[in-house]
Amino acid sequence: LENASTFLQYAIKNGIRPAKEARKTLASVSKKMGNATAAFDQLKTIAEASDAERDDVVAFGEEAIAQKRIPEFMETLKKAVTKWPDDPNMQVLLGRMSLSQGDKEQAKIAFQKVLQLDPTNGEAKQALEK
Repeated sequence: LENASTFLQYAIKNGIRPAKEARKTLASVSKKMGNATAAFDQLKTIAEASDAERDDVVAFGEEAIAQKRIPEFMETLKKAVTKWPDDPNMQVLLGRMSLSQGDKEQAKIAFQKVLQLDPTNGEAKQALEK
């Protein structure tokens, strides 16, 4: 695993394409080696890239939650919500994470936005009723 990690780090540094796949593999290898910080950093880089997809943000969020690094994830999530303002799933995630951080006002705004986008969303309705 150490050789794989070294190779991937070198490849990324030297511009391997597609870098996203190399970073995902490096995150996985790093995690298996017990280097959670390196895995977190790779997933963050992927989630914040200009070509990031929603699933990349979610994967980073899962890792951030596992490592109890939600405040760092919130920065990325807020950028994602700006990138995809009409995605109710991103808004729900923002609402959940805001609640977990005690930011009830941000959560309320996010869940209200969800209901504008998807009036049938049960999670947003329940969250706003509390």
